[in-house]
Amino acid sequence: MNYSEMTREELIAVLEELQLENKNIKLAHKKNIVNYPPLDKNSKYEPVDFTEKRENFELIFNTSPDATLITRLDDGMVEEVNDGFCLLTGFTREEVYGVTSTEINLWKNKEERQYLVNELLEKGFCENFETVFLRKNGTPLLGLVSAKTFTLKGVQHIFSRILDITKRKETERNLIENEEKFRSLYDNMIEGSALHTLVYNDQGVPCDYIINEVNPAFEAQLGISRETVINKTSKVAYGVDEPPYFDIYSRVAFTGKPAVFETYFAPLNKHFAINVYCPFKGSFATIFENITELRKTEQDLHTILTKYQVLFDVFPIGITITDSNGNIVESNKIAETLLGISREEQEKRKIDGQEWRIIRPDGSTMPVAEFASVRALEDKRQVTNTEMGIVKNQNKITWLNVSAVPIPIEGYGVAIIYGDITDRKQEENDKESTNQLLEDSQRIGKIGGWEMNMDTQELKWTR
Repeated sequence: MNYSEMTREELIAVLEELQLENKNIKLAHKKNIVNYPPLDKNSKYEPVDFTEKRENFELIFNTSPDATLITRLDDGMVEEVNDGFCLLTGFTREEVYGVTSTEINLWKNKEERQYLVNELLEKGFCENFETVFLRKNGTPLLGLVSAKTFTLKGVQHIFSRILDITKRKETERNLIENEEKFRSLYDNMIEGSALHTLVYNDQGVPCDYIINEVNPAFEAQLGISRETVINKTSKVAYGVDEPPYFDIYSRVAFTGKPAVFETYFAPLNKHFAINVYCPFKGSFATIFENITELRKTEQDLHTILTKYQVLFDVFPIGITITDSNGNIVESNKIAETLLGISREEQEKRKIDGQEWRIIRPDGSTMPVAEFASVRALEDKRQVTNTEMGIVKNQNKITWLNVSAVPIPIEGYGVAIIYGDITDRKQEENDKESTNQLLEDSQRIGKIGGWEMNMDTQELKWTR
């Protein structure tokens, strides 16, 4: 039998069997040979080699991965330890043989050793007793002790096995802390969340799902209390004939692939954005957000934008919008007529681009720095009623009255508004020409008239 390949549980079972057999051996022995009395006169009994059994016991004792020791019950004197004990505590056999467990400060709390002794005196055994031991260097280790009493040479002894559970306890503690953190996060999430398990019919086909757990945000966003949905099927919880979104949820529960979707849930008259994932096969969790107000806002915004676009395009004056760098990003339909270029061509230009041919009212070239749009963008102020002529194809001039105002939105520049004053400019020019012609005629024909100042009663000849 290869003891080195046996598991801890197998070694312990064999060891306990040997202990029991050793305890039941009552007959004296000589030269390590024990002769059991024959069962009857016809039976033959072969002598048992106790040396082999002792060697087996020692092999099991020393190869056990757990710390194992034999001490006297009355004073705790250490009589035997295995390699596992030495590795775990840092003591050598020589350091512990012949001394008590209290003398080497093995027990952190001496009262707990006394508790173990009391249990052994009352029951003869003690199983899975947690206590703190001290290594040779003084560092603590958490051990799980199982012990039994036995008699050796008329003296009661304790056979103890110590399992180091320090790491296991640390893992359990971390799990508890993580669970508490998860629970705190789960309970304080802004998004609603719920855990579900699939329900199967008699044919083993999924037909619904049970709501196992929900967080407070679930109640707040759905307006449904936890008590009314926990451990109920979706049909009962939501009062519907078919489990909501069952195709998506069951697919996630079986494939493990998460899903994200938005939906309108008619029974609650709400819009939701839902994330679904699978914590383990046959179940799924949802994290959702009530986006009803968002959808309403988007709809309101869409209505406003539609109205704006209609007004923008039918406005009888040109409108041009720029970004913060002066690039044209938008213009209305009338702007195409007034500027003589398409929207697409406008959006390739900047307001201070060299492509523009702009003149002053006196016909001289207008510098870029005098453009109303450029001044408004650079000075970040409103500029109004700037007259300029835009020279288009075949040197045709359209006269505009231009105003510009900064747009108080990040990334935007200015809004430029301009109306066609070409007819007005032509009327002014015609009037000026007529007046000049009349004045010239009066001067040549020496035609004039008398004007009376009503305040002074003075007369004045004019031409």
